[in-house]
Amino acid sequence: MAPSDRIYRYLVRAAIVLTVAWVAWTIYEMAGSESSPYGHDLAAALKLLEDGQFDLALESYQEVLDSDPDERNALRGKAQALRQLGAQAQMRALTLQEEGDERAAESARIRAEQLLLRSVDAYDRAIAAEEATGIGEHNRSVLGVSYANRGIARDTMDDYHGALADYEKALELEPEVADGPGWLTRFLRNQPQRPPSVKDRADYLREQLAKPPDERVLRVPQRDAEQRAYKM
Repeated sequence: MAPSDRIYRYLVRAAIVLTVAWVAWTIYEMAGSESSPYGHDLAAALKLLEDGQFDLALESYQEVLDSDPDERNALRGKAQALRQLGAQAQMRALTLQEEGDERAAESARIRAEQLLLRSVDAYDRAIAAEEATGIGEHNRSVLGVSYANRGIARDTMDDYHGALADYEKALELEPEVADGPGWLTRFLRNQPQRPPSVKDRADYLREQLAKPPDERVLRVPQRDAEQRAYKM
């Protein structure tokens, strides 16, 4: 197998983890929602997020935040919805570019960047609010998954150094994120083989960032876009 083919296969498989919401994150969100006065609204927003209705999920989370700007479950949900919308806008930009509509493609790229920046900002606020309560057994897992997801957002917007820092922090706080999706998650996704995890992606980024810039292979946009269309 040629080196370029191996790189492509790795990037495609790695994208499986980096383009879907963590089920572990969902579990933490649901657990947190039960103790929130907005539990019903948060559960409804989470269902919209799981169903891929990201615009509606974003609206629902924002309604909670309008009432309580510091509601951490809503901040994390908003961040995740924005990240998914940003990834969708990136895909649309690639499609439009391939179709030769550069003006529309540039507009989609700008929208993707704005959405991803807003996602990172929401994660910044959620992480800061969580850390303000102190870091302990009560929230290490929540913080670990939050750092992992902020890393995914940064990875999506090509902030590879920022993504690597977040992945490493996530692994420090919650080593179980190195395991990736469990067997039940993979069964629900019809995904028999365990895909690369955040640790795999962190190791790969660390290896590539150590190389001279002109030798790095961090993303293959067209092929990544094709993979993102897979049904998980």
